[in-house]
Amino acid sequence: NVVKAICILNSKDAFNIGARKITLSTCGVTPAIKRLQERNWQIELSVSLHFFEKPSFFLKII
Repeated sequence: NVVKAICILNSKDAFNIGARKITLSTCGVTPAIKRLQERNWQIELSVSLHFFEKPSFFLKII
C-alpha cells in the first residue's frame, strides 16, 4: 500500500508531487525499509526510535 501511495503521489497524472518533497514516516525497523531502499527513490525516510518496552533492542541497532 505504501509503494502504491508513493507512486500515486509522484505520478504526473495524479498529484505530481516531486519525490524529494515526500517524507515517509515509520516507527521501528522493518524489512520493508530495505525493499524501499532498493527502489532507489529520492524520498526522505523518518524513523521514530521510541522503545519503551525493549530498550535493549535500541542499543543493538546503534
